Amino acid sequence: MIRFEDVEIKFGDFVAIQNLNLEIEKGEFFTFLGPSGCGKTTTLRALVGFIHPSKGRIWVNDEDITDKQIEKRGIGMVFQSYALFPTMTVRENIEFGLKENKWKVNAIAKRVEEVASIVNLNEEQLQKNVSELSGGQQQRVAIARALALRPDIIVLDEPLSNLDAKLRKSLRLELKKIQQMSGATMIYVTHDQEEALTLSSRIAVFNNGFVEQVGTPREIYYHPASEFVTNFIGDTNMLPVELLKHLIRTYPDLDLSDQDHVYVRAESIKDQIKEEEKEAYLELPAIVSLEEFYGITTRRTYNVAGVELRSINTKVDQEVNIGDQKTLYINRRNLIVFKG
Repeated sequence: MIRFEDVEIKFGDFVAIQNLNLEIEKGEFFTFLGPSGCGKTTTLRALVGFIHPSKGRIWVNDEDITDKQIEKRGIGMVFQSYALFPTMTVRENIEFGLKENKWKVNAIAKRVEEVASIVNLNEEQLQKNVSELSGGQQQRVAIARALALRPDIIVLDEPLSNLDAKLRKSLRLELKKIQQMSGATMIYVTHDQEEALTLSSRIAVFNNGFVEQVGTPREIYYHPASEFVTNFIGDTNMLPVELLKHLIRTYPDLDLSDQDHVYVRAESIKDQIKEEEKEAYLELPAIVSLEEFYGITTRRTYNVAGVELRSINTKVDQEVNIGDQKTLYINRRNLIVFKG
């Protein structure tokens, strides 16, 4: 449905996006994920029409929209700042685009009711001034306004970043439901990996103007294509050279060299396993240096020959003391290896 073809975006001599080739399918919840300054918002703005590519073309439904006017692209937008009209009521905000496009009065009223239902705004809230609403309610209004004109594509630029953590989590679930109910293709920009993993059909991981990897959340998490993706997604330990050499000496059958870069996810490090499972695991003597109990999970930091390794485990009920000696177990299959 959406295709970026050899797109380059420059600001003076600075190349913000380099040779971007990316396809997004109809009906996907597709996320641009990456740190600040990586090019994800720049790419979104080029799709909407705020930025013109220095090179390349952008296609939507086999139509080249690279030079098309913003208002004719049929893309709904939800901004980080919401961009609502503070002196208007909720209903008037949602109606605004419909009136500008000269919809009939009855059709406007019907469509407002439809989108209000989708985003869970009631009649009382529709009558309120936007300034009377909470941040979460204002974000619902912004989404409703974007949905009102029935766009095939809705773009959302860090839409939850101004909300507190608890509200962000509840609105994430709502966003996913809204996308499924509306059938729109949603393109979501965030630096928050948890948002990306929980919301997305697929993710493009951006870094320094390049897309490092495109895949489903599970593909990105379990099969990272680069060291950047490995480090950016999840809580990951890199095994330093001295620890790698120890493993190679202890387990000569490992297909590793001290030139390799080897990583292991924190949840893949365990301090207790069943006796019959031991053959599949590498063992490392360790000393507990920190424990953080979160109820559903326990995070521990261990000292292994002067190196810190972090673990995250669920259902770890056994209390430990700082300085306790433990044996850590790492399943061989869980090593993420980039050959040196």
